[in-house]
Amino acid sequence: MAISDEIAVFCGNVKILREQHGLTKSEMARIMGVSPASLRRIEAGELPKHLSAGVALRLAGHFGLEPYQLFLPLR
Repeated sequence: MAISDEIAVFCGNVKILREQHGLTKSEMARIMGVSPASLRRIEAGELPKHLSAGVALRLAGHFGLEPYQLFLPLR
């Protein structure tokens, strides 16, 4: 899988996790430690340039996943 494919999967997984857990965009943004505007960009498939690896770590920790799982299609 190419890096751009993994980024697309990550972006899709963010939205999947938010919807599966019934979270609002504001709630998900808080969990991830990003602004709601950044979350909208992520869910649209675009990673903001300032995004850090800490976002994936917070997200994985909150949902009980290993960080690498965020870059693989969630089932």
